Amino acid sequence: MLLEKARELGLALGQSKEFQELVGAERAFEASPGAVELATKVRAHTQAIRERQEKGQAVAPEEIEELRGLQQAVERNSVIQDLVRAQNGYDRLVTEVNQHVTGAIEKARTQPVS
Repeated sequence: MLLEKARELGLALGQSKEFQELVGAERAFEASPGAVELATKVRAHTQAIRERQEKGQAVAPEEIEELRGLQQAVERNSVIQDLVRAQNGYDRLVTEVNQHVTGAIEKARTQPVS
């Protein structure tokens, strides 16, 4: 019974508006070479700077400025921003579901078992 309820919950999440928006935004992102390239550049620059800092190496101001420019481009990219909004919406839904599950478990803990 418990696993069936979990399956039903998974199906319901998969049919939710938030999940459908996320899937659509992911597809749009994957279909946008410019958005994918921009996200890849930001990730690579961020990682390179982090690795240099972890090794105690100096990071040139130009590198920081280049990363800022890339981050600003991300903020202006509607495909990436749609993906971020959709991911945040789905994350909020999953958090709310988890809170309800946790609340139900806590309620069961405080009530005597019959």
